[in-house]
Amino acid sequence: MLNIYKVFNCLKKCYTFIDYREALFKENGTEKTIVSIFRFSNKSYEEIDSIHEDLRSKVDNTNHFRLNFEILDLEDWATQWNILKNQIDEIVNNIDIDSISPSRNRKNSSTAWISDVDREYNSLQFNVILNSESKHHQSFQFLEGHQEIRSKGAESIYPIIRQYLQIESYDSGVYLYSTFLFPTYIKISKLKYINNYLSGNIEYHKTFGQSSIFIEKRFRGNSLGTIGDFDLKSIENKKESEDQDILNHKFIIFIDSNQFKKEEYSNYENEVQLLVKLYFKSLNLNLIEFGEYLSSIQEEILGIEKIPPQLFYIITPLLKFNLLTREEFQIESINSIRNQTIEEIKRNVEIILENYNWLIKKEQVNELETFFISAANQNNVGYLNVFKWIIIFNSQQAINNKLIQENEIRTKINDLIIFYV
Repeated sequence: MLNIYKVFNCLKKCYTFIDYREALFKENGTEKTIVSIFRFSNKSYEEIDSIHEDLRSKVDNTNHFRLNFEILDLEDWATQWNILKNQIDEIVNNIDIDSISPSRNRKNSSTAWISDVDREYNSLQFNVILNSESKHHQSFQFLEGHQEIRSKGAESIYPIIRQYLQIESYDSGVYLYSTFLFPTYIKISKLKYINNYLSGNIEYHKTFGQSSIFIEKRFRGNSLGTIGDFDLKSIENKKESEDQDILNHKFIIFIDSNQFKKEEYSNYENEVQLLVKLYFKSLNLNLIEFGEYLSSIQEEILGIEKIPPQLFYIITPLLKFNLLTREEFQIESINSIRNQTIEEIKRNVEIILENYNWLIKKEQVNELETFFISAANQNNVGYLNVFKWIIIFNSQQAINNKLIQENEIRTKINDLIIFYV
């Protein structure tokens, strides 16, 4: 069974401190906790302390109700939990923390008790819930509408708790006593799809290096098989992983569309969904699982609709170098251009001439630049410069190999060479 101790021991290298917050009430001179949250964090002590100081400056505690903010060392969570549970006999008798199953919260879901501050990453959450007959839950109800609370401009303690403990949806009908929130510092972003190439970026803490990525293709809910899978560990740079906690991996996968030749698949980009899963072996759990339609990923590319479709015959081969550094990209792409066959050059020149009126205009070059910047996974990778060199090289080769005889066409070719130099 996956319990809080296993999750903590597995993920503790991701975290630095615990951002601990609690709401307390006082009755008959004794102070007890209403609700608390253990927010495991990778922030520095100074960062958390700054957040707490800002919150304290906005909170007015009263004689019977107050909020407490502390920074706990990672190993202190169990000690703090024992203090909390000993306040309430029913927890000692009925609730064992290691028997509680985790909730898997998606950053883009409306999971209860997860506020915007916790939605940057998916998380694992353990919730201690009291039953509705809880004497403890009834004992602080006298605070509702209490004169002290109203004097601070509030009708109830619950909006105050929601705001400062950042526990979404906490109210009088919620019997939450304590929650433990473990962010999973891994996310997949920058998904882009152009002419059968899917690319993206994975940012992750090295703790998750044992994870595996699976990308499944689905059409109208039916699986069409896995189009890509790889282990993060297998692609880590050893030196980088030793020096840094946060790593990045960029990937690119070719999606073979040959199986979509049937008539019912003619509009497949609008109906094919990619299901992305990230499996973390240490916890035997999918930490990430989401779906994206090809059409929605494609729409994120700026200016793609303004590029003549024929030009993608030239552009698409460049995309396979999308993950390389600027220097590597220049070398690999230029080598591939130089190694073109005469037939490929002839085909490229035909496309260039068919789109001559579009290519010869300065404003269209600006459109190409916007498109390439958006399509690239890395800034300043130099797509536009390589595209210009494709135009120049193919045009020159067409002249040198006497693929063009007509003077009028030769003039156009020379105009393009001058324009793109």
